[in-house]
Amino acid sequence: MNARKLVPDLLISLLFGLVIMLIISMQECGCNISSIPIEWLAFTLFLSTSLYLINKNFAIALQRYLEKRWHRFFVYLCASPVVTAVVLFLIRFLIFGRESNYRPVAFLQEESLQFYLLSAAIALVTGGIFYAFNALKALKDAQITTEKAKSSLSETKFIHLKNQIDPHFLFNSLNVLSGLIEEDAAKAFRYTNSLSAIYRSMLSQKDKDLVPLREELATGKDFLYLLQIRFEGALTYEIAAGLEQEQKFVVPLCLQLLLENAVKHNEASEARPLHIKIFSNSDYLVVENNLQPRNSFVESNKLGLSIITERYRNLTDKSVRIEENEQIFRVALPLITKI
Repeated sequence: MNARKLVPDLLISLLFGLVIMLIISMQECGCNISSIPIEWLAFTLFLSTSLYLINKNFAIALQRYLEKRWHRFFVYLCASPVVTAVVLFLIRFLIFGRESNYRPVAFLQEESLQFYLLSAAIALVTGGIFYAFNALKALKDAQITTEKAKSSLSETKFIHLKNQIDPHFLFNSLNVLSGLIEEDAAKAFRYTNSLSAIYRSMLSQKDKDLVPLREELATGKDFLYLLQIRFEGALTYEIAAGLEQEQKFVVPLCLQLLLENAVKHNEASEARPLHIKIFSNSDYLVVENNLQPRNSFVESNKLGLSIITERYRNLTDKSVRIEENEQIFRVALPLITKI
């Protein structure tokens, strides 16, 4: 047995024995504590250790062989008094059986039924508390394991999402850059700087759960600049003044993903420009665009939004809000105060 588990077991069994000793001894010897024989102390301490370890291992055996928790608890409550009475009789017979020449029937006739009932009741209550504690602990451990599994799954999906963004985004960006090099060298130079800033930000944030809002907004502005060059006059955006001054944190890459989703699923043309607004509202970062779905079908599995939602669920009690009507599509990301 592990030493760390043995010490608490012995302390609990000692407390259990002292309770039994005081109740039973005071019943048989009166309320005068000093009149309690020393042999009672030795007997009850030995008895308590035996009963505690037997009941504990009995509960462990039930957990191993019975699948449902309530079945185990019911069987334990029914069987524990019987096990306690049998063990108590055997221990008392071995210690005090000499008075009846170790004849079980004669010894049993001299025993007090009240003594066994009281001991069984104490063992039942103590054992029930022990089993309930272990059941709650098992439930808590299961919840922790489940949350860790969800967190691990979310982390894996988020890494996969990052890997998906890179090639898709790079392909579109290089296509635009190749055209700019011939048309406008100065604009191509600025475009390249913005593109490199985005990838530099991706690399610096790859192992982070949260990033400052100002950093995410800086990356978002670079991304929006690339989108404006790509769509020319078909895309406009508006970022609320002073937003980068807020001392809050967000999940990295979420803003870029929402911006990319906006241009992926909506028409953006000079006749019908796509307008994107970024602002804060009650501790939320809101990304909003006018809703004008593309005429051509664009497959959407909503994996990105589900991963963002799950990611925030593992970091804060506030949930991601998604709103849609005939005019706008809006996603609100919780702004987190990092501690």
